[in-house]
Amino acid sequence: NAEAINNEKKTGFQLEVGDLLAKGSFSSTFLATTVPDMSGNFSEVAKVGLKKHHQKYAKEQEILHVVNGQKHFPRLVLAGESSKYTFIVMELAGEDLKTVIERNRFGLTSNKNAIRLAHRLHGAVGFLHTKNFFHPRRRSSFLNYFLPAALSPYCEAEDHCHVAVLCVKLLKDLSCIPRRRSVFWASHVTQFEFPKLEEEHQWIELIWMNLCGCVENKDTKFSFIATFLDAAVDGFDKRSDLDYNTNTGRLRLEDRDTD
Repeated sequence: NAEAINNEKKTGFQLEVGDLLAKGSFSSTFLATTVPDMSGNFSEVAKVGLKKHHQKYAKEQEILHVVNGQKHFPRLVLAGESSKYTFIVMELAGEDLKTVIERNRFGLTSNKNAIRLAHRLHGAVGFLHTKNFFHPRRRSSFLNYFLPAALSPYCEAEDHCHVAVLCVKLLKDLSCIPRRRSVFWASHVTQFEFPKLEEEHQWIELIWMNLCGCVENKDTKFSFIATFLDAAVDGFDKRSDLDYNTNTGRLRLEDRDTD
């Protein structure tokens, strides 16, 4: 747990509180907890690698010193930015995201669970944009590919693109793509070896085909992504299928269908 890691005196300070969640937008992501017997009490620590990887262990140690001894983490525990590194620490309540990601990566998720994950990712990316964690010059290599001088620093549709890419990456381990390279470079979109999906997941492939069309046509009309997310399951209701606790203000993934 976080306290044990903070008490570790070995040279090099090695983090042992969790696993990488996914390769891609984050340089490194792990889970930390100060209450190991309560599996739902995790702090999701995501360091956004928008700049050169620098002083990794020092930053991890600084983060863990902040969460050390706290049984209840605030919504935003810590955020910081140096000349070469950006990181955030956020709370994660309910079912831990690592479990959800493993379910997606190995194809054991239902369509509804995939959509729930998409909405969580959408919210996370949107939150980062509101906090200006994405540098204006790094707003998206995908958008820079089109009109780098004419576009505003942040396009509202950009987070939909992040969601679509991350959903697919969770279904397939992309060992051929370095995790700190932008997932929106043209070659990443059009040359992606798409995994074979079951019928209920083919809506993700349709999103990908539309993204490829945007690249080929130099078009930034991404509204189709939100349409797919809302209509992928007949009768899907975001409000009812995402359990919202009004007392704590936390979202929790329902585990009603894991087939």
